[in-house]
Amino acid sequence: MCGRTCCNLSKDIYIKASCQYNSAKACYETPQYKHLSNNDMDYAPSINCTPQSITPVLISSEHFKGESDVANTLVPMLWGMIPPWHNGDYSNHGLSTNNCRLENWGLCEHFKGESDVANTLVPMLWGMIPPWHSGDYGNHGLSTNNCRLENITSSKLYSPSLEQGKRCVVMCEGFYEWQTTKKTPKKQPYFVYATQSPGVQVESVTSWNSGEFTKEAGWRGPFLLYLAGVFNKWKHKEGDWIYSYSILTMEANDHFSWLHHRMPAVLSSEREVNEWLNYTAVSTGQALNMVKPVTSLQWHPVDHGVGNSRNKSDKCNVRIDLSKTMEGKSSQLMMSWLGRGSSGKREASSDEQNASKKQKPN
Repeated sequence: MCGRTCCNLSKDIYIKASCQYNSAKACYETPQYKHLSNNDMDYAPSINCTPQSITPVLISSEHFKGESDVANTLVPMLWGMIPPWHNGDYSNHGLSTNNCRLENWGLCEHFKGESDVANTLVPMLWGMIPPWHSGDYGNHGLSTNNCRLENITSSKLYSPSLEQGKRCVVMCEGFYEWQTTKKTPKKQPYFVYATQSPGVQVESVTSWNSGEFTKEAGWRGPFLLYLAGVFNKWKHKEGDWIYSYSILTMEANDHFSWLHHRMPAVLSSEREVNEWLNYTAVSTGQALNMVKPVTSLQWHPVDHGVGNSRNKSDKCNVRIDLSKTMEGKSSQLMMSWLGRGSSGKREASSDEQNASKKQKPN
């Protein structure tokens, strides 16, 4: 559900790779980078980022009016939104805020192709029949005339940020996810990232450093992964402002559900990134309705060592061959079994020798 990310690039690469086309200027432009004090916390590249890390985040330059002539600004932010009502140590608010659920929002066409108008009026039974119920529809035994609607737009934690236009885009090379759909003693981790051109090794920093930016062509290199988020400004007791964010998550689609039942809200195009950030022109409702589960994701298995948050090895996001891993485990089990068997024989032989020594001669 997006609990680890990979943000292992320099600020300069993030600035270049997140460029966008400016039609008014007929060229690509990069976001400005704005250093935020954040209680003296700043971004440092890490291949294995956990909540409470400082990572690069895009927001609209409108939040810093008059300071920039480009649309977006890249800022360092704390992963895990600090509740606006919190007092005291910013890291001890007691809530899990690295992700926020995006549920029960949006409209869909329930009768596709049957009408050319937006909405349809239909007669319905008051009291929803449970989808698993069989038998008389009036005897399912549940009170379903009302249901609680708890979502991001009514959340005490997140709705103030939405109302204030504090939408952000979290940038990373990818995130780590553990397969929860198989009941195994040890869940297999995967590195998940944006769909890349053939031959591109997204896990290699060298691939990113080899990319190029020009105003005419934009960024020519691996593709970043853009995740929709919300952020907040929280005032530290010493008067300093700390910017923090949460990543939106949703129910996984068929493309991703084999790995996990939830997935982050991925923005898969430059247009979606712009509309999510442009809170002055795109309303909250329009922005949330735009966010859908995507299929433009790739992944590969990685070593279990990434599960250790202190592990910052360059091997964390490197592809492994699961077939060889399984062969290795099988070989180790066989050798262990043979070793125990061999040991048992030696012990039996020793016992036999002791027994023979105790026997009286004829």
